[in-house]
Amino acid sequence: MYVDGSSNEKVRGARVILASHDEVILEQSLQFEFKTMNNQVEYEAILAGLRLAKEVGAKYFKCWSDFKLVTGQLNGDYWTKDPQMTRYYHMTNRLKEAFTKSELRHIIIGKKK
Repeated sequence: MYVDGSSNEKVRGARVILASHDEVILEQSLQFEFKTMNNQVEYEAILAGLRLAKEVGAKYFKCWSDFKLVTGQLNGDYWTKDPQMTRYYHMTNRLKEAFTKSELRHIIIGKKK
């Protein structure tokens, strides 16, 4: 699963790409009508991807995200201080329990050499 989210004054949205071993790909785009920050959008994207993976019967998932704070929180490298982020953290971890194995990784997109 690949997730990416973005939030600014005009547009708040996310994209989820779910790939299986036989290369079947499902893609979901999300647009949020509520004011939100980038880290909230990233959590929303991960939650949407987990729900989609659960719905198609996945037992294992690996998620790549370019948002280091969120992957760091979910991997236990960073603490959540903000109450809203703490709620997202707990919602995501509860949903991860539906899978026999899960992995979250931080990736760097568009890094120039």
